[in-house]
Amino acid sequence: MKKRSLRSLRGFTLIELLIVVAIIAILAAIAVPNFLEAQTRAKVARMKADFRTITLGLETYHIDTNAYPHTNYDNRALTDRVNSSGYQLTLERLTTPIAYMTGDATYYDVFKPHYYYWQPDLESERVLQQDSHGDDRTNQAIWYTARTPTSMVTWNGAQNPTWWFLESSGPDRHFHLTANMINTLTADTSANQGKVGKMFYDPTNGTMSRGSIWRAGGTSPSWGASFYKMIQYAGG
Repeated sequence: MKKRSLRSLRGFTLIELLIVVAIIAILAAIAVPNFLEAQTRAKVARMKADFRTITLGLETYHIDTNAYPHTNYDNRALTDRVNSSGYQLTLERLTTPIAYMTGDATYYDVFKPHYYYWQPDLESERVLQQDSHGDDRTNQAIWYTARTPTSMVTWNGAQNPTWWFLESSGPDRHFHLTANMINTLTADTSANQGKVGKMFYDPTNGTMSRGSIWRAGGTSPSWGASFYKMIQYAGG
């Protein structure tokens, strides 16, 4: 019987193992960011498609009622609260009693936001949590805001909304407190345009860059017109 040579019984050397580990690490460093970017791009495309679907429902609702659904005090698309007449004044009105849309899965933000900016400086952030009424703000629904031409439409607003916008937090997972943004950025100045511009997600700044995904519709307002126009320019 032939004896095996010492070389045939030898395993990998430490140098060889280190080389293999280094190659795997390099491949992972290339693959993982590309995977995360592809995932983010897919989520952005999903939110834009969902916004187009909601837009169709909103405009159809407007044709029938000559108004858009009212918002609530927290700008959330979904809520369990109803007004004194028993009506749900948020986007649930698009599914019941008349189904302008089917189901409410489209109302959820795929980025699962946990924070929101309190002021246009985009530095004053707060954590989403239960509000003073005990409603859970962390249900990760998209934000929907509807307004009259001159003022914010509250939960039991007497005036019918004439314009609206939708917001997904985007990859940075931060909403913007829309009441403060609109009430602060009313004048259509270059300085305000610069502040508003920072609120929009732009993939050319990097796939994981800051900013929300927006869509607006309805009649152009007089109050908050600069904000509305920039949403239309950026999101449609």
